[in-house]
Amino acid sequence: MLIGYARVSKADGSQSLDLQHDALRAAGVERDNIYD
Repeated sequence: MLIGYARVSKADGSQSLDLQHDALRAAGVERDNIYD
């Protein structure tokens, strides 16, 4: 089982988790196992 963690350093909304989520999904991490 693969588990992924995504984060951004700015809380003002200027950064997005989408690219990190896409990369984790491409690496085989299931959506239910991605945390942010």
